[in-house]
Amino acid sequence: MGNISSTNNQPLVNTQNLQQPAATKPELGKSTLEKFGETKLGTFYKDSPVLSGVATGITALGVVGLGLQNRGLGELLFSRGTGGILAGGTGAVLLEDGIKDIREGSELKGSIKAGVGGIGVLGGAELLTKIPVLSKPVEVVFKNGFATGGTALAAGSAYMIKEGVEDLANGDKLAGGLKTAAGAVGGLGATELVGRQFGKSLIIEPLVKLSSTKAAQTTGAALGGVGAAGLIADGAQRLAENGSFLNDAAGLAEVAGGALLATGSTSLAGHALGSEAMQAVLPKTAKHLGGAALVGTSYVLGKEAVRNLSENGVTYLGTAAATGAALSALGAAETFGVSRAFSKGGQFAAAAGVGIASGLLAKGAIDDLSAGKLHEGALKGFGAVVGGGAALALADVPGVRQVGEKVLKGAWEGVIAPVGEFAVKNPLVAIPLAVGGAYAVYKLTNTGDKAEQAEAPQAKPATEK
Repeated sequence: MGNISSTNNQPLVNTQNLQQPAATKPELGKSTLEKFGETKLGTFYKDSPVLSGVATGITALGVVGLGLQNRGLGELLFSRGTGGILAGGTGAVLLEDGIKDIREGSELKGSIKAGVGGIGVLGGAELLTKIPVLSKPVEVVFKNGFATGGTALAAGSAYMIKEGVEDLANGDKLAGGLKTAAGAVGGLGATELVGRQFGKSLIIEPLVKLSSTKAAQTTGAALGGVGAAGLIADGAQRLAENGSFLNDAAGLAEVAGGALLATGSTSLAGHALGSEAMQAVLPKTAKHLGGAALVGTSYVLGKEAVRNLSENGVTYLGTAAATGAALSALGAAETFGVSRAFSKGGQFAAAAGVGIASGLLAKGAIDDLSAGKLHEGALKGFGAVVGGGAALALADVPGVRQVGEKVLKGAWEGVIAPVGEFAVKNPLVAIPLAVGGAYAVYKLTNTGDKAEQAEAPQAKPATEK
């Protein structure tokens, strides 16, 4: 009868072949930093990014000002106990949040947080106990700086190469190639640093000796020519696609880099062959290559400015792109012989860009004030006044320039300098503002990720026919 395929009319099922549901990551509890975000103070800073950013800047001024007058974190905060508690507590919060990020898969962000947090914990412990748990390791690191830096660079280079290989495997040739090349260069640099720790040059000096030989120069020229042709071909293809701004910028960079590599390879071949005419190719064409690159930059930025204006109206990004396009065009004109095209015309282009940005700030201030956001509106209004003064000063028109300079002087002497002086004299008042500012930055950087996750379409289970 053959193989038995069923028993009691029930089909035999090999349970090992059934598709197992994907393992889900365990839900992790909220970190202290995230819990702070649910408090009234955390909500306030989250909803007021401009105010919290200014708070962070004020605290930075205070820290820098006090650092110029005092030495050590303990003196900076007026007491070792206060400094130790603040440094250790802040470090512990960052360390905890960094570990949570790592467990959730955000390895780079989590490593940075955990590293900074660990330093804060050790610094706080040293201030409280006077045991050199931080200063002693730092002293050892500085004594072996080449080896330490080389080891760190080697680890980063290995990670970069890994990312590059993954990008190449996924079809992203540009990003993968750049990452892989950067990782390889970093690996060579790491080797050189480790060698310098022991008084030897393992990379630079051998390469210098090798590059002086005729065979190496000829080989380098040939490889450079091939690489230049590839860069120019790929860059021209990107520009012909009429794609996104990043695609155009990458294409321009490839064409400019290819042209520079081609002329450099020609000069290198001249050294190998003993031809003075070929050796002079790069020095004679460098200025024209720079001008052509500026023309290309002006085109790419101008195209992005027009696209942004047609889709979004007048925005900060579009204004910056238009200003950059104008400055690049003026720089190219001066490179090709138009006297003072950039040095004189660039002031008016920059003044126009800053003026438009100030107008956008003023509009934002009016909108915030109308919506009842008094703090945000006042800060944007102050920024608009300062930006307007800067635009008038940049215009360099007699009479107008003096008005702008007076506006800037009044803003500095009447607001910015007094606020900085207050932060210097009252750091313990400014520190809570810094904590809120740091949290606001953290919250704002995570908001985009959550929004993207919410907007991402959910996969639907396959239905059986």
